[in-house]
Amino acid sequence: MNYHDIIVIGSSAGGIGIMQELVKQFRKDSPASIFWVQHLAPQSTTKIILESIQNKTEITCRIPEHEEPIQMGCLYMAPSNHHMMLRDDKILIKKGPKESRSRPSIDTLFRSAAASYGPRVIGVVLSGLLDDGVVGMEAIKRSGGRTIVQEIIDAPYPQLPQCVLDNVNVDYVVPITEMGYILDGLVHQPVEEGFEIPSDIKLEADISERLVTEIDTWEKFGHQVPYECPSCGGALRESEKGKYSHLRCYTGHTFTYPSLYHEKTKKLEEALYVALRLLEERKKMSQRMAKMEKLNEKNFSAKILDEKTLQLQEHIECLRKVLLSDF
Repeated sequence: MNYHDIIVIGSSAGGIGIMQELVKQFRKDSPASIFWVQHLAPQSTTKIILESIQNKTEITCRIPEHEEPIQMGCLYMAPSNHHMMLRDDKILIKKGPKESRSRPSIDTLFRSAAASYGPRVIGVVLSGLLDDGVVGMEAIKRSGGRTIVQEIIDAPYPQLPQCVLDNVNVDYVVPITEMGYILDGLVHQPVEEGFEIPSDIKLEADISERLVTEIDTWEKFGHQVPYECPSCGGALRESEKGKYSHLRCYTGHTFTYPSLYHEKTKKLEEALYVALRLLEERKKMSQRMAKMEKLNEKNFSAKILDEKTLQLQEHIECLRKVLLSDF
């Protein structure tokens, strides 16, 4: 008989402090294995963060190696700038493309757990920003697992928990002080037998794990949309399963619509600054050429260049207004 013995936890802003409180509630003899993704800067020293967690709990806390066997009663933290996935009772640590603008990605861990362990999984979302974790939490729910979200008023950064609540029918919404009690109860409950894991979740977990770039496989993901990937410029396809839409290019970058919008805005801002620089340079060149024409007594040509300088200055002012606005 199987139990809910795979706990996956995702957090970003405010998550380290919250995790320090949660691990105090974990029992040393817990029959579950715990996996934690915390959004970090690529250069972050994961070891120091994990030491601060280990000081708060009696369970063993580890940064796993690639293909390390899963042990019961351990907490595993994804290393910075690497995805953590689960397959065949092993932990996979891989670089891979960013998913939901993140590496490590909460969605990547949650989806792989759902694909491998189905109803045995408990998904937990803590304090954080944006929406990495929503798609993964939905995958756990659709695969028969249990879902827990930190109560909004209890989270230092409630955006991520709120986004999950808006899009997934979660099982528990509790403050951090009660979460350990809920988890301890769930890990001793038997799971539903014979639950079929949706094929699209298995497919996408396989794509992430093996870095599948074959277009034929990617085309099974969903229908093509009229946007290009802001990371690599490739075409995007939108998932046709689940409530919370997400998109994937054939090299593996994934986005929800909010994260895609954010990245497109970032790219647009970068392009506008480049355009502003080029306009300023062109204006300077027009001024320089007009001065040279005047010295050569070519007043007609100089007049045209002076007019062009004024036009360029108007374009520059327009671009400045856009860049200073909340576009």
